[in-house]
Amino acid sequence: MTHLVSSISTAAEALVLAANVESFATCALRPSVVIGPGEYQFSPSLYACISKSETPFIIGDGLSMLDVTSGFPAQYLTTVARDADDK
Repeated sequence: MTHLVSSISTAAEALVLAANVESFATCALRPSVVIGPGEYQFSPSLYACISKSETPFIIGDGLSMLDVTSGFPAQYLTTVARDADDK
């Protein structure tokens, strides 16, 4: 399922960027995992896996950190991008 979502997101981003013309500016924002108040899927699942030592996969050197984005900055950046052409 993850690959399907990623493929669809990539295809949609390409369509949006291809539609960019001088009279109609487009941009693609790609935040990482978005979390915030009311988020009930990602964080509880992550904590449950960690508490059960169910995170055996190490990618690369094992020093990577998980990148998440708070919902508020993601919303703010979307608004800034939308309003950028008005200036």
